[in-house]
Amino acid sequence: RRHTRFKCDWSSDVCSSDLVTDRFYLSPRWKHTRLMHLSKQPLCAMCQVMGVVTLGEIVDHIIPRSKGGADLDPTNLQTLCKRHHNIKTKREQQHS
Repeated sequence: RRHTRFKCDWSSDVCSSDLVTDRFYLSPRWKHTRLMHLSKQPLCAMCQVMGVVTLGEIVDHIIPRSKGGADLDPTNLQTLCKRHHNIKTKREQQHS
């Protein structure tokens, strides 16, 4: 893993200001898993809970990989919009 500063690439769920990123998100396995997930679950899971329909852009690990969450297990993935992904990520960083 390495610390990197770069713009967001929502097509591969790579986004970092000071976040740790790794090559996993650039791998063919992740890209395939991400596309399959988005084709089955295109809407933001958190928006749906609130009764709002929003197209999701990010495939999020429910249990973060850094906390032992499975990389490619569909049961550990959810679709989120940018807003909800940022909220979840901030909350996780505050509790780590």
